[in-house]
Amino acid sequence: MKFLNRTASVVQPSPAENALFEGAVDNQWGPVVRGWAKLVNSTSPALVEINADGEKYFIEASEFRDDLQRCGIHPTGECGFSLNLGRRLKVPAQVAVYSMLGHLAASRPAFVNKPIFFMHIAKTAGSSVNEFFIDHFGRERSAMHIESVTDVTTLAQHQFISGHIGVERFERDFEWGKFYTATILREPVQQLVSHLNWVRHLSEPERADFLQGHPRIVREISERLQQVDFSCPEAMSRFVAELRPAERPLFDNCQCRYFFSIPAGQPYNEDAFDQAEANLMRFDFVGLTENFEAAIRFLSAKAGIVKSWERSPKVNVNGYDYGFDRQNRDLVNAVSPLIRFDQALYHRASERSKALLESGPEAL
Repeated sequence: MKFLNRTASVVQPSPAENALFEGAVDNQWGPVVRGWAKLVNSTSPALVEINADGEKYFIEASEFRDDLQRCGIHPTGECGFSLNLGRRLKVPAQVAVYSMLGHLAASRPAFVNKPIFFMHIAKTAGSSVNEFFIDHFGRERSAMHIESVTDVTTLAQHQFISGHIGVERFERDFEWGKFYTATILREPVQQLVSHLNWVRHLSEPERADFLQGHPRIVREISERLQQVDFSCPEAMSRFVAELRPAERPLFDNCQCRYFFSIPAGQPYNEDAFDQAEANLMRFDFVGLTENFEAAIRFLSAKAGIVKSWERSPKVNVNGYDYGFDRQNRDLVNAVSPLIRFDQALYHRASERSKALLESGPEAL
Protein backbone atom coordinates (compact mmCIF):
# COMPACT_ATOMS: atom_id res chain seq x y z
CA MET A 1 0.00 0.00 0.00
CA LYS A 2 1.45 3.37 -0.99
CA PHE A 3 0.56 6.50 0.97
CA LEU A 4 -0.30 9.32 -1.39
CA ASN A 5 -1.67 12.38 0.38
CA ARG A 6 -3.58 13.71 3.38
CA THR A 7 -5.60 16.92 3.48
CA ALA A 8 -8.39 18.46 5.54
CA SER A 9 -10.75 19.34 2.72
CA VAL A 10 -9.82 18.54 -0.86
CA VAL A 11 -7.51 15.84 -2.14
CA GLN A 12 -4.82 18.05 -3.74
CA PRO A 13 -1.66 16.10 -4.60
CA SER A 14 1.70 17.79 -4.73
CA PRO A 15 3.18 18.27 -8.21
CA ALA A 16 5.12 15.00 -7.95
CA GLU A 17 1.86 13.15 -7.33
CA ASN A 18 -0.30 14.73 -10.02
CA ALA A 19 -0.36 11.58 -12.14
CA LEU A 20 -1.34 9.27 -9.29
CA PHE A 21 -4.88 10.22 -8.32
CA GLU A 22 -7.69 12.72 -8.55
CA GLY A 23 -10.49 13.42 -6.13
CA ALA A 24 -12.36 15.79 -3.88
CA VAL A 25 -14.24 15.87 -0.59
CA ASP A 26 -17.79 17.18 -1.03
CA ASN A 27 -18.61 17.34 2.67
CA GLN A 28 -16.17 17.02 5.53
CA TRP A 29 -18.23 18.11 8.55
CA GLY A 30 -20.66 15.18 8.83
CA PRO A 31 -23.01 13.64 9.57
CA VAL A 32 -22.05 12.18 6.16
CA VAL A 33 -18.46 12.62 4.97
CA ARG A 34 -18.69 12.30 1.21
CA GLY A 35 -16.43 12.59 -1.80
CA TRP A 36 -14.69 10.75 -4.61
CA ALA A 37 -11.24 9.48 -5.49
CA LYS A 38 -9.73 7.59 -8.40
CA LEU A 39 -6.29 6.28 -9.32
CA VAL A 40 -5.27 7.74 -12.66
CA ASN A 41 -3.17 4.85 -13.92
CA SER A 42 -5.12 1.95 -12.44
CA THR A 43 -8.56 0.41 -12.74
CA SER A 44 -8.47 -0.64 -9.08
CA PRO A 45 -10.49 1.45 -6.64
CA ALA A 46 -8.69 3.82 -4.32
CA LEU A 47 -8.63 3.19 -0.58
CA VAL A 48 -9.75 6.20 1.44
CA GLU A 49 -8.86 6.79 5.07
CA ILE A 50 -11.16 9.17 6.94
CA ASN A 51 -10.05 10.60 10.27
CA ALA A 52 -13.20 11.92 11.99
CA ASP A 53 -12.59 13.49 15.39
CA GLY A 54 -9.72 11.09 16.04
CA GLU A 55 -11.46 7.91 14.82
CA LYS A 56 -10.12 6.31 11.65
CA TYR A 57 -12.24 4.59 9.02
CA PHE A 58 -11.04 2.84 5.86
CA ILE A 59 -13.41 2.85 2.88
CA GLU A 60 -13.11 1.63 -0.70
CA ALA A 61 -13.96 4.43 -3.13
CA SER A 62 -16.30 2.39 -5.32
CA GLU A 63 -19.77 3.91 -4.84
CA PHE A 64 -21.57 4.87 -8.06
CA ARG A 65 -21.52 8.61 -8.80
CA ASP A 66 -23.77 9.47 -11.74
CA ASP A 67 -22.48 13.06 -11.87
CA LEU A 68 -18.88 11.95 -12.30
CA GLN A 69 -19.79 9.49 -15.04
CA ARG A 70 -21.90 12.04 -16.94
CA CYS A 71 -19.14 14.66 -17.00
CA GLY A 72 -16.50 12.12 -18.05
CA ILE A 73 -14.39 12.20 -14.89
CA HIS A 74 -14.77 8.42 -14.37
CA PRO A 75 -15.83 5.88 -17.05
CA THR A 76 -18.14 3.89 -14.75
CA GLY A 77 -18.80 6.46 -12.04
CA GLU A 78 -17.80 3.90 -9.40
CA CYS A 79 -15.35 6.04 -7.49
CA GLY A 80 -17.40 7.65 -4.73
CA PHE A 81 -17.16 7.19 -0.98
CA SER A 82 -19.39 8.16 1.93
CA LEU A 83 -19.31 7.57 5.66
CA ASN A 84 -22.42 8.16 7.77
CA LEU A 85 -21.25 9.17 11.24
CA GLY A 86 -24.70 10.16 12.46
CA ARG A 87 -23.37 13.41 13.93
CA ARG A 88 -21.66 16.66 13.12
CA LEU A 89 -17.90 16.78 13.62
CA LYS A 90 -15.98 19.07 15.94
CA VAL A 91 -13.34 19.71 13.26
CA PRO A 92 -13.29 18.96 9.53
CA ALA A 93 -12.61 15.34 8.65
CA GLN A 94 -9.16 14.56 7.30
CA VAL A 95 -9.09 12.40 4.19
CA ALA A 96 -6.15 10.37 2.92
CA VAL A 97 -6.00 8.40 -0.33
CA TYR A 98 -4.03 5.19 -0.83
CA SER A 99 -3.32 3.15 -3.93
CA MET A 100 -4.86 -0.30 -3.97
CA LEU A 101 -2.37 -3.14 -4.39
CA GLY A 102 -4.29 -6.39 -4.49
CA HIS A 103 -7.35 -7.33 -2.48
CA LEU A 104 -8.74 -4.76 -0.06
CA ALA A 105 -8.51 -7.10 2.95
CA ALA A 106 -4.75 -7.33 2.50
CA SER A 107 -4.20 -3.59 2.51
CA ARG A 108 -4.62 -3.07 6.25
CA PRO A 109 -2.39 -4.70 8.87
CA ALA A 110 -3.77 -7.59 10.90
CA PHE A 111 -2.64 -7.42 14.50
CA VAL A 112 -3.67 -11.00 15.23
CA ASN A 113 -2.78 -14.04 13.17
CA LYS A 114 -5.12 -16.38 14.99
CA PRO A 115 -8.67 -17.47 14.34
CA ILE A 116 -11.24 -15.61 16.43
CA PHE A 117 -13.42 -17.29 19.04
CA PHE A 118 -16.41 -15.17 19.97
CA MET A 119 -18.27 -16.25 23.10
CA HIS A 120 -21.86 -15.39 22.25
CA ILE A 121 -23.68 -14.44 25.45
CA ALA A 122 -27.45 -14.45 24.95
CA LYS A 123 -29.09 -11.10 24.11
CA THR A 124 -25.91 -9.01 23.96
CA ALA A 125 -25.95 -8.24 20.19
CA GLY A 126 -23.83 -11.31 19.48
CA SER A 127 -25.85 -12.20 16.38
CA SER A 128 -24.82 -8.87 14.87
CA VAL A 129 -21.17 -9.66 15.59
CA ASN A 130 -21.61 -13.03 13.88
CA GLU A 131 -23.11 -11.50 10.75
CA PHE A 132 -20.37 -8.88 10.54
CA PHE A 133 -17.54 -11.41 10.54
CA ILE A 134 -19.33 -14.03 8.45
CA ASP A 135 -19.92 -11.34 5.84
CA HIS A 136 -16.16 -10.76 5.72
CA PHE A 137 -14.68 -14.26 6.07
CA GLY A 138 -17.47 -16.10 4.22
CA ARG A 139 -19.51 -19.01 5.50
CA GLU A 140 -16.94 -21.55 4.41
CA ARG A 141 -14.46 -20.07 6.92
CA SER A 142 -16.91 -19.01 9.63
CA ALA A 143 -19.21 -20.87 11.98
CA MET A 144 -21.76 -19.74 14.53
CA HIS A 145 -23.72 -21.82 17.04
CA ILE A 146 -20.77 -24.13 17.47
CA GLU A 147 -22.51 -25.48 20.59
CA SER A 148 -24.39 -27.76 18.17
CA VAL A 149 -21.26 -29.00 16.34
CA THR A 150 -20.53 -32.62 17.23
CA ASP A 151 -17.15 -32.89 15.48
CA VAL A 152 -15.04 -29.81 16.25
CA THR A 153 -12.27 -30.98 13.92
CA THR A 154 -14.49 -29.71 11.08
CA LEU A 155 -13.74 -26.19 12.35
CA ALA A 156 -9.97 -26.51 12.06
CA GLN A 157 -9.66 -24.19 9.05
CA HIS A 158 -12.17 -21.60 10.18
CA GLN A 159 -11.11 -18.00 10.84
CA PHE A 160 -14.13 -17.12 12.98
CA ILE A 161 -16.13 -19.35 15.31
CA SER A 162 -18.91 -18.33 17.66
CA GLY A 163 -21.27 -20.06 20.01
CA HIS A 164 -23.38 -20.04 23.14
CA ILE A 165 -20.71 -21.93 25.02
CA GLY A 166 -18.89 -20.98 28.18
CA VAL A 167 -15.20 -20.96 29.01
CA GLU A 168 -15.12 -24.53 30.35
CA ARG A 169 -16.84 -25.98 27.29
CA PHE A 170 -14.53 -24.06 24.98
CA GLU A 171 -11.41 -25.26 26.80
CA ARG A 172 -12.69 -28.82 26.68
CA ASP A 173 -12.95 -28.76 22.88
CA PHE A 174 -10.29 -26.24 21.84
CA GLU A 175 -6.84 -24.98 22.83
CA TRP A 176 -7.27 -21.52 24.33
CA GLY A 177 -3.93 -20.06 23.25
CA LYS A 178 -4.53 -20.81 19.58
CA PHE A 179 -7.46 -18.36 19.38
CA TYR A 180 -8.01 -14.66 19.73
CA THR A 181 -10.78 -14.71 22.33
CA ALA A 182 -13.51 -12.07 22.41
CA THR A 183 -16.94 -11.49 23.87
CA ILE A 184 -19.48 -8.75 24.55
CA LEU A 185 -21.43 -8.10 27.75
CA ARG A 186 -24.59 -6.07 28.18
CA GLU A 187 -25.91 -3.91 31.01
CA PRO A 188 -27.49 -6.61 33.23
CA VAL A 189 -31.01 -5.20 33.63
CA GLN A 190 -31.25 -4.70 29.87
CA GLN A 191 -29.89 -8.18 29.16
CA LEU A 192 -32.19 -9.93 31.63
CA VAL A 193 -35.34 -8.15 30.46
CA SER A 194 -34.46 -8.73 26.81
CA HIS A 195 -33.91 -12.42 27.54
CA LEU A 196 -37.18 -12.70 29.46
CA ASN A 197 -39.05 -11.00 26.62
CA TRP A 198 -37.41 -13.25 24.03
CA VAL A 199 -38.18 -16.50 25.86
CA ARG A 200 -41.75 -15.44 26.54
CA HIS A 201 -42.28 -14.46 22.91
CA LEU A 202 -41.34 -17.97 21.80
CA SER A 203 -44.77 -19.25 22.87
CA GLU A 204 -46.74 -16.67 20.92
CA PRO A 205 -48.95 -18.39 18.30
CA GLU A 206 -46.94 -17.10 15.33
CA ARG A 207 -43.76 -18.65 16.79
CA ALA A 208 -45.15 -22.16 17.28
CA ASP A 209 -42.90 -23.86 14.73
CA PHE A 210 -39.79 -22.09 16.01
CA LEU A 211 -40.65 -22.98 19.61
CA GLN A 212 -40.77 -26.70 18.81
CA GLY A 213 -37.10 -26.61 17.86
CA HIS A 214 -36.11 -25.66 21.43
CA PRO A 215 -35.49 -27.97 24.42
CA ARG A 216 -38.48 -28.96 26.54
CA ILE A 217 -37.37 -26.83 29.48
CA VAL A 218 -37.33 -23.72 27.26
CA ARG A 219 -40.79 -24.50 25.93
CA GLU A 220 -42.11 -24.96 29.47
CA ILE A 221 -40.66 -21.76 30.88
CA SER A 222 -41.84 -19.80 27.83
CA GLU A 223 -45.38 -20.94 28.46
CA ARG A 224 -45.06 -20.18 32.19
CA LEU A 225 -43.83 -16.67 31.44
CA GLN A 226 -47.08 -16.06 29.59
CA GLN A 227 -48.78 -16.09 33.00
CA VAL A 228 -46.36 -13.60 34.61
CA ASP A 229 -47.22 -9.90 34.78
CA PHE A 230 -43.90 -8.26 33.88
CA SER A 231 -45.18 -4.86 35.07
CA CYS A 232 -45.93 -6.07 38.62
CA PRO A 233 -43.06 -6.14 41.17
CA GLU A 234 -44.85 -8.76 43.31
CA ALA A 235 -45.35 -11.04 40.29
CA MET A 236 -41.69 -10.72 39.29
CA SER A 237 -40.59 -11.44 42.87
CA ARG A 238 -42.64 -14.64 42.86
CA PHE A 239 -41.15 -15.64 39.53
CA VAL A 240 -37.63 -15.19 40.89
CA ALA A 241 -38.41 -17.10 44.09
CA GLU A 242 -40.05 -19.99 42.24
CA LEU A 243 -37.38 -20.54 39.57
CA ARG A 244 -36.88 -24.26 39.15
CA PRO A 245 -33.32 -25.68 39.15
CA ALA A 246 -33.34 -26.39 35.42
CA GLU A 247 -34.47 -22.82 34.73
CA ARG A 248 -31.72 -21.04 36.65
CA PRO A 249 -29.03 -21.09 33.95
CA LEU A 250 -31.30 -19.07 31.66
CA PHE A 251 -31.81 -16.13 34.00
CA ASP A 252 -29.79 -16.41 37.23
CA ASN A 253 -26.65 -14.28 36.58
CA CYS A 254 -26.63 -15.69 33.08
CA GLN A 255 -23.64 -13.65 31.89
CA CYS A 256 -21.44 -14.81 34.77
CA ARG A 257 -22.30 -18.43 34.03
CA TYR A 258 -20.63 -18.16 30.63
CA PHE A 259 -17.35 -17.28 32.33
CA PHE A 260 -17.68 -19.89 35.10
CA SER A 261 -20.55 -22.30 35.43
CA ILE A 262 -21.93 -24.02 38.52
CA PRO A 263 -24.52 -26.81 38.83
CA ALA A 264 -27.73 -25.64 37.18
CA GLY A 265 -29.88 -25.80 40.29
CA GLN A 266 -27.59 -23.69 42.47
CA PRO A 267 -27.90 -19.91 42.83
CA TYR A 268 -24.78 -18.11 41.72
CA ASN A 269 -22.38 -17.34 44.60
CA GLU A 270 -19.27 -15.39 45.59
CA ASP A 271 -16.80 -18.21 44.96
CA ALA A 272 -18.16 -18.74 41.46
CA PHE A 273 -18.00 -15.01 40.77
CA ASP A 274 -14.31 -14.90 41.71
CA GLN A 275 -13.63 -17.59 39.09
CA ALA A 276 -15.78 -15.79 36.53
CA GLU A 277 -13.89 -12.55 37.08
CA ALA A 278 -10.56 -14.33 36.67
CA ASN A 279 -11.73 -15.85 33.39
CA LEU A 280 -12.96 -12.47 32.18
CA MET A 281 -9.40 -11.18 32.46
CA ARG A 282 -8.14 -14.01 30.25
CA PHE A 283 -10.08 -12.78 27.22
CA ASP A 284 -8.15 -10.82 24.62
CA PHE A 285 -11.10 -8.50 24.09
CA VAL A 286 -14.24 -7.73 26.09
CA GLY A 287 -16.70 -5.25 24.60
CA LEU A 288 -20.03 -3.79 25.68
CA THR A 289 -23.33 -3.82 23.82
CA GLU A 290 -23.76 -0.19 24.83
CA ASN A 291 -20.57 0.67 22.91
CA PHE A 292 -21.14 -1.76 20.09
CA GLU A 293 -19.81 0.28 17.16
CA ALA A 294 -16.47 0.90 18.89
CA ALA A 295 -16.18 -2.81 19.69
CA ILE A 296 -16.78 -3.80 16.06
CA ARG A 297 -14.22 -1.28 14.81
CA PHE A 298 -11.62 -2.50 17.30
CA LEU A 299 -12.11 -6.18 16.42
CA SER A 300 -12.09 -5.38 12.70
CA ALA A 301 -8.76 -3.61 12.99
CA LYS A 302 -7.35 -6.49 15.01
CA ALA A 303 -8.36 -8.92 12.29
CA GLY A 304 -7.09 -6.70 9.47
CA ILE A 305 -10.56 -6.20 8.01
CA VAL A 306 -11.15 -3.24 5.74
CA LYS A 307 -14.78 -2.74 4.81
CA SER A 308 -17.18 0.13 4.46
CA TRP A 309 -19.35 0.21 7.56
CA GLU A 310 -21.85 3.03 7.71
CA ARG A 311 -23.55 1.14 10.49
CA SER A 312 -22.81 -2.35 11.73
CA PRO A 313 -25.53 -4.93 11.03
CA LYS A 314 -28.11 -5.40 13.76
CA VAL A 315 -29.89 -8.74 13.65
CA ASN A 316 -32.02 -10.80 16.03
CA VAL A 317 -33.12 -7.61 17.76
CA ASN A 318 -35.96 -7.87 20.27
CA GLY A 319 -39.00 -5.84 19.31
CA TYR A 320 -41.18 -7.18 22.09
CA ASP A 321 -42.18 -5.44 25.28
CA TYR A 322 -44.21 -7.20 27.93
CA GLY A 323 -44.35 -4.30 30.34
CA PHE A 324 -41.15 -4.39 32.40
CA ASP A 325 -40.31 -0.74 33.12
CA ARG A 326 -36.54 -0.52 33.61
CA GLN A 327 -36.96 2.81 35.39
CA ASN A 328 -39.21 1.26 38.05
CA ARG A 329 -36.95 0.65 41.06
CA ASP A 330 -39.41 -1.80 42.61
CA LEU A 331 -39.30 -3.95 39.47
CA VAL A 332 -35.51 -3.79 39.29
CA ASN A 333 -35.25 -4.70 42.98
CA ALA A 334 -37.59 -7.64 42.40
CA VAL A 335 -35.18 -9.22 39.89
CA SER A 336 -31.96 -8.04 41.56
CA PRO A 337 -31.07 -11.54 42.88
CA LEU A 338 -30.80 -12.62 39.23
CA ILE A 339 -28.30 -9.91 38.26
CA ARG A 340 -26.29 -9.23 41.42
CA PHE A 341 -23.10 -10.84 40.18
CA ASP A 342 -23.71 -9.90 36.55
CA GLN A 343 -23.70 -6.26 37.63
CA ALA A 344 -20.35 -6.67 39.37
CA LEU A 345 -18.89 -8.45 36.33
CA TYR A 346 -20.27 -5.81 33.98
CA HIS A 347 -18.60 -3.08 36.02
CA ARG A 348 -15.28 -4.93 35.78
CA ALA A 349 -15.77 -5.48 32.06
CA SER A 350 -16.54 -1.78 31.56
CA GLU A 351 -13.19 -0.82 33.04
CA ARG A 352 -11.35 -3.36 30.92
CA SER A 353 -13.20 -2.48 27.72
CA LYS A 354 -12.38 1.19 28.12
CA ALA A 355 -8.68 0.41 28.61
CA LEU A 356 -8.61 -1.88 25.56
CA LEU A 357 -10.34 0.59 23.27
CA GLU A 358 -8.06 3.41 24.39
CA SER A 359 -4.98 1.25 23.77
CA GLY A 360 -5.86 0.88 20.08
CA PRO A 361 -5.79 -2.30 17.97
CA GLU A 362 -2.03 -2.25 17.57
CA ALA A 363 -1.50 -2.80 21.31
CA LEU A 364 -0.54 -6.34 22.22
